[in-house]
Amino acid sequence: MNGRFFNGIFFLVAAIMALNSAPAAPTELITAYGDEFNLAGQAYRFVGVNIRGICHYGKGDILVWTSEGHIDENLDGVVNMGGKVVRLFAPCKFATHQENVNRLKNVLDKMQTRNLKAIVCFTDLYNTGFCPKGDESYYMSQPSGWTLLDDTWFKTGYLINYKPYVQLAVTQLKDHNAIFAWELGNELTDIKDPSAILAFTADMASTIKGIDPWHMVTTGYIGVDHTQVGEIQGYNMYADSNIDFITEHSYNGSEQSQNHAVHSRLRKPLVIE
Repeated sequence: MNGRFFNGIFFLVAAIMALNSAPAAPTELITAYGDEFNLAGQAYRFVGVNIRGICHYGKGDILVWTSEGHIDENLDGVVNMGGKVVRLFAPCKFATHQENVNRLKNVLDKMQTRNLKAIVCFTDLYNTGFCPKGDESYYMSQPSGWTLLDDTWFKTGYLINYKPYVQLAVTQLKDHNAIFAWELGNELTDIKDPSAILAFTADMASTIKGIDPWHMVTTGYIGVDHTQVGEIQGYNMYADSNIDFITEHSYNGSEQSQNHAVHSRLRKPLVIE
C-alpha cells in the first residue's frame, strides 16, 4: 500500500479522536435573549441573592466563625425563599488558585443538586480579602479614604495573579451546570485612569469566552456612571459580544442614569445586583 493511504488513515483517526475529546456544552445553559434571560426556550425569571463568602465557609481563614454546614444552611434558605441565583465571591487571598477553584466547585456541586445557579465574581475592588492570592499588594489607600485596587492593577497587575486564576477556574469548571455567569469583579473602577477599565474588560471577557463559549459573562460594575468612562464608551464596552448582560448596584436611591441609557440603547438584560 502507498504512503498516501496510510496518511489518510492517520488523519481520519486523528479527526475522530479530536471529536471524541472535544468538550461538551453544559446542558442547562441560561442565555441572554434580547433584554431577557432564557432557559431551554422559556423565559427565565431572575430571583437572586448575594452570599459573597459562601465558598469559604468552614475553611478557618477569611471567615473564621463559619462552618461547612453553613453552606447547606444558606443554600436551603435560598431555595425556601424562592431564589434561583446566588452571587458569590470565588477567590480568597489565603488560598492557592487551585484551592480556590476546589472551594468553588464544592459549592457549585451543592447548588446543582438544588437547581440553583451562581454568578461567579472573580475579585473585589475593595480590600476585603476576596481576591486571588498575591493581589493583596495592589490595594492602595485612596484620597477618598477607601483602600482599593490601584491603577497599576488595571493596567498590568491583573495579568500576574488574577488572569491566571480566572483562566484556571474557567478551564476546570466551564462544563458545570450550576454556573449562571462569570463576573469580572465587584464594583471595579480605576479611580486614577477611568479609561483603563475598558481594555481590561475587553481582554478578560475575550479570555473567558475563548475558554468557555457557552456560559454568560458580565462585569459586576456599579454602573457606567461609577466607572466614569461616559455613556459612549460605556455603550461600546457593553456592546462587546463577549459581554452578555449589564450590571448595576443601587445604593440609597442612587441613579445610574448613563447605565440606564446604555441599557435602553443596547437592549441586553440588566441585573440590579
